[in-house]
Parts: sequence; C-alpha cells; structure tokens
Amino acid sequence: MKNIVIRFVVTALYLSQPLFLANSLAPCSGHGFTSTRADFSDLVNLDTKLSNLLPRSVPVLPPPTSSETTNMDGSSTKIYGSRTVAPLGPSSTVLYDYWDPLLGSFNVDGATPQNSPSRLSVTSTCYALKALKELSISGSFLRYVQEKVIETEWRENDFFQAPLVMNLLLDGDELRELSREQAEKVRGLANNLIEARPRRRRGDQQTYSSYIQYQITKSLVGMLLSVDGDDSFSKLSVSALPSELLGDLTLSVSRAFEVSRDELCRQVAYHTAGDDRTFDCTRLAYSILTYVVAGEGLGNKAGIFTGKMGGDEDDAIAGKGVKVNYRVVKQAVDVFMSCQLKDGTWPQGQSIYSTFNRKNTDVGNAFVFSCDTLGEMLKHLPSRDFSEHIEGIELMAGWCERNYVSDIVTVECDMVTKECWGKPRRGWVSNHFPPGTGATAWSTAQALIFLARARKVTRQLMNEVVLGEFEGVKSSGVNSQSWDNLVDTDIAPCVTLKKIIQQRVLDPRASTPSPLVGPAAFSSVLFGPPGTAKTTICKSVADALGWDFVVIDTATFLKDGLGDVSGRIKYVFDRLKALDRCVVLFDEIEEFCLDRETQGLGMESRMLTTALLTQLNDLRKQEGTVFFLATNRLRALDQAITRPGRFDMQLFVGTPNLRARVSLFSKKLVSSGLNLSAEHVADAAEVFESVLTEKWSAFGQFFNYIEADIFADGCLGMIGADGALDRTAVGDLVESQLVTLRSEDARSEYVDGFNLSRW
Repeated sequence: MKNIVIRFVVTALYLSQPLFLANSLAPCSGHGFTSTRADFSDLVNLDTKLSNLLPRSVPVLPPPTSSETTNMDGSSTKIYGSRTVAPLGPSSTVLYDYWDPLLGSFNVDGATPQNSPSRLSVTSTCYALKALKELSISGSFLRYVQEKVIETEWRENDFFQAPLVMNLLLDGDELRELSREQAEKVRGLANNLIEARPRRRRGDQQTYSSYIQYQITKSLVGMLLSVDGDDSFSKLSVSALPSELLGDLTLSVSRAFEVSRDELCRQVAYHTAGDDRTFDCTRLAYSILTYVVAGEGLGNKAGIFTGKMGGDEDDAIAGKGVKVNYRVVKQAVDVFMSCQLKDGTWPQGQSIYSTFNRKNTDVGNAFVFSCDTLGEMLKHLPSRDFSEHIEGIELMAGWCERNYVSDIVTVECDMVTKECWGKPRRGWVSNHFPPGTGATAWSTAQALIFLARARKVTRQLMNEVVLGEFEGVKSSGVNSQSWDNLVDTDIAPCVTLKKIIQQRVLDPRASTPSPLVGPAAFSSVLFGPPGTAKTTICKSVADALGWDFVVIDTATFLKDGLGDVSGRIKYVFDRLKALDRCVVLFDEIEEFCLDRETQGLGMESRMLTTALLTQLNDLRKQEGTVFFLATNRLRALDQAITRPGRFDMQLFVGTPNLRARVSLFSKKLVSSGLNLSAEHVADAAEVFESVLTEKWSAFGQFFNYIEADIFADGCLGMIGADGALDRTAVGDLVESQLVTLRSEDARSEYVDGFNLSRW
C-alpha cells in the first residue's frame, strides 16, 4: 500500500505541475554546460567528427566452409611489443579483429583459431551483428552468423543474454523455421521473459535492474509486434511461439510501461530534491527507454488482450489508453544529459545485476557502458530531444576518439627464435574497466552502434535546421497516395513521365529494390509549359519516398539583396549539401543559369551561372538528395545544364495524356450524382475519348491540367436527361476551349519538347 501511495503522489506531482517540470534541472555533478540549441555549424562539425570515427567501408566476409582455416582478411602481422593507445582512425576491419572463422563467432577478446574458446560467444556475436546492421551491412555473412548463434547453446534463463537471442530470432523479413528442439527452447525463453515482467507491488524494489528490465521489455515488444493477421508470429513458427501467449505478452508490456513511468518520475523527483544519494542516472536512463519502447509498442498494437498473470494481476486489461508523454520524456532526457561527466561518460549507477558482488565480479562487466546507454537513447527517443545536447553527444564522441585502443593478439610463436606472429585487435573497452585494459568485441560493437546512431541523429537535426530556414516540409513517412493519384503525361511514344521517374528515382530507393532495377537518378531537369504541375510532381516523389521536401526559388538567392548573390548561393548550397533523404526543387531559377553565350549578357550573370553550375555538380556528388530543376524556358538555360552528363535526366512535362483525361472524366461521371447507369457511364466515356482522340493533335493535347479539368466539367454538364453525351457538342467545346498555349510558336515549342527528353 505504501508503494502505491508513493507512486501516485510522485506521478501526480510530476505530471501535473509545470513549475516542477521547469525546475527539474537541479545542479548535478556533470559537465556543467548550459543546454543550448545547436546551430548549423555545430552540427556540421559534429557530423565531420563522427564520420571520421566511423569505418569508411566494412568488408563482408563470405561464410566459411568447414575446411577453411584462414583468418579474416588472410593477413598476419609480425610484431614485437605490447599494447599501445592508437591514434584516431578505426580500421574498416575493426570488428573482424574478433572474428573466429572456426566457430563462426565474434570472440570477446579476439582470440585466434589456435587458442580460441570451445564455444561461440553469444553476447559478443549478437552485439557485433547489431553493429554491422547499424552500419548498413547485410547479406549472406550476417545470415550465416545468425544461424550459428541459433544453433549454439544459449541460456534462456540468463536475462542479459536471453533478450539478445530473442531479438536476433525476431530480426528479419522472412519466416524463420526452427527444429523441434529449437522451437521448444524458444517457447521456454518466451515464457521466461514473460515471467520476468516487473510487478506493481514491488515498486522501486524490482527483481531485475532497470537495464535488464529494458532488455526484457524490448524482446516482449518485439514478440508482440510480430503478430500477423491470423494470430501467429510472422517471424517465428507457431510451434515456437503459440498464439495463446499474446494476452500475457500485452499485459507484461503494460506492466513494464507503468513501472518504468513511475521509476522515471521517481528519479526526476530525487534529482529535483537534490537527493544525490538516491538519484541514479542509469535507472533514469533505462526507465525512460522502457517507458518509450513499451508505450510505443502498445500504442502501435491494434486490439486489447487479456491475460491471467496470477496474484493481484488476474484478469487485468492491458494496453488500454496507453500514450507516451513526450514532454515528460524531454524533461527526463535533460536531467540525464545534465549528469554527464566532463570526459563524456556517465557515473556507474545501478549495476547490471542487482545481486552484483564486487569481490566476485569483474567491475568492468558489471556496469552499463556509457556508449551503450546513449546509443539506445539516440535510437528510441525523438531526435529533437537532443537538439540542445549536441555538446553532450560530442563529448561522448570525444571519449571514443581518445580511447580507441590497439594491440596484438599472438597467433604463433617460434620457440627457437622467440619471435611471435600476431594479428591486430582494435576497438574500445567499457569506461568502467581500468586503464590499460584491452579492447573487447562487445564494447567495440556498442561504441560503433553509438557512433552510427549519433551520426544519424546529427544528420536528422541538420535536416530540421535547413528545412526550418528554407520553409521546407518534413516527411511524416512514406505515403504513395499522392503519387498514385498523380495524372500522367507522355514524354515519348509508349513512355510516360511517371514510368521513367518510377524506374529511375523511386524503384532504386525501395526498401527491397529488385535486382533488375536500373541506375538511380539524383538530378533531373523538368521542362514544359506553365500549369503542368511540376511542383506537384516533385512533392509527390518526396511523399512516395518518405523524404523531406524543400523548394528553392529566386527569392531564396536574393534574400540578402543584389550585393552578394554569389555568396548567398554558396550559403544556400552549403546547407543543401548537408541534407539527407530530401527532395529539392529549384523552381524557375533561370536568371541564375542563363546561357553564357547569349549576346549582351553581363559578366556578373556569366559568373553567377558558373558558380551555380559548380554548386549543382557538388550537390549531385553528395548523393544525399534527389533534386529537380523546373523551368518553363529550357532554351534560356546554359548549354552546360542541358547537355548530357550535367543532369541525370531531362524530362518534358507536358499536359495530361489521353488515358489520364479519360480516367479523370470517368471518375467525374461516377461521382457526379447524376445517377447514371454503368452503361451510360461507359457510353459517355467512349464519346469523350473518341472526340478527344480525333482532335488531339490540333487542340486536345494543349490543355494544361486546369484547362483539362474545366473541359471535363464542361462535358459533364452536357449530359442530357437521357444520360447521353452529344458528340457534336463535345467537338465544339474542344475547339472553343480557352488554352494557355494559343500561339503557333508556343504550340510548336511544345511539340518539339518531346524530342528533347533524355533519360
């Protein structure tokens, strides 16, 4: 009862008092820096540091056969001496220093085949696989190692190791079939994880540490979200995880959500009160993570399940009305970041196992590695929560920079000459180990995971800064509806604009691109008459990709006046080159890239064209964006833009093609409210199509999007009481329709546009 009262009071106080939130950052024994929102230059500097720390490329090793005994890259280094602190520059093979091809394992200390352990190192291998995936490595090598982990002996009652294995089992896009013995073991693992849920009645005295509880919760949420429509687990066979576990899973995650929320509030209350003896930054961090992961898992899960858990939790309803309070999360993150030490790490905090005995346990392994904590927070919390903590991320990256170590692991020694041959062992070791300790596989993997996630968050924040400055649109996720509804146009016989953009822009960037897909296009010129929806096309591409979108026009380059346009161009492009996963539209900027051969063109205009061409070329090399240059005056552009090679594609954007117009008219007929029969709709559409086909080359093809819509509405209004559409009246309307392209020169230029497309 006492715990329930304390939980209620602390939670109510924290959630309902704005002043409590505002004053929650009491003095802490951390670095003492004031949180300020990072500007663009700060983010660029951090991105550069993180890029230098991360591997440039990671070789993907083929799965070894049973006869292979070669070591990693096949090389061995003759060396004398002992461990040294290495200069900055982790090798691209850093994780493979721990690879044992005989066991198919990443060994803890990088042991060589001659003195390797007798069994696979489950924990180190699971973390190494996580790091490789974080570095965007995939393929047969990872699948081979995953299978080796599943086949080996792992302890389903070890709640440090068990969640790692379960997450590995759930990782993938295909159904994983297990043997009868494996399925039995997984079933036991799932039951053990459910049984390890937190209990309300235990309050802040839970059986497992906040760190272990977070790992357990991640596995529970992973299982919960892997349920498909027929109540079986999509990533594992039903024999391994039967559907009757679903109710218990949901309720277990609900308990984790409640208990972590209470602990989060409790820790912030201790911090605000200045109770440094009770406040624990590790418990705070993993309470935040458990609260968010459990809350989002329950929020994303459709339906409510019931389960019988025993005791005071019988027949409880789980997952109802769950919503993560991100204002609270942000304040808690601020508290955690304020406790960072000057070297970039955090104090030890709660041990991984609550039964930790300093006399019998390695201290370095007993506490959470600071890189692991911050890396997990960067993955699961909103990037905006770290916009004021860039300095803290940089401090942690600085720790990685200073503490990258390298030594040599002996492979073989000549007993006569006393010469030894060895291989390198490079990477990191947890900040809780004493100085001089060699790098370990799991610490190295966790450091790489942090660095990769920190760079991802940094680039997301850079995007937000640039989008905010240029009034761009932040993506809310993949949404193909606007692209699917986009009216198509022809650019050549049997070739449409949407087809080419689909093949060159969208398909190569699909989550699972086809092996037959062509090369990806990064830059395109869209040209054509006014009113052909060039901006709409570009925005639809961004929506279909799930990317951000920003428009750069003449006003953007003239914001600082005419005095230093070239400087402003450089300023704008410096920011555009920092964007990632963004569609950029340069809209009608012909004045900055006029043909330099034009008579009477001044020197300043020529220099602006040269400057813009250089910047466009540099932006293309970055390959972080897809950009379009939209223009109504292709012939006015400099030849360096229109010649092959400068832009990947040059696409004519004409008026809606015949098929699109017939489809548009048919939809209008169905939704008109005229109560037309299916036969009348078909007849009216046939009249519309035949008349438009007959007069297409002389009239119809010149109607832009708005004019085509007006023409379709006019035809709709001609339908008589009998449901018929008069062919002669439609023909007269085609010829009398007001169009933008009225002059012969404009129409001739339009027709010529079909011959200027290239892709």
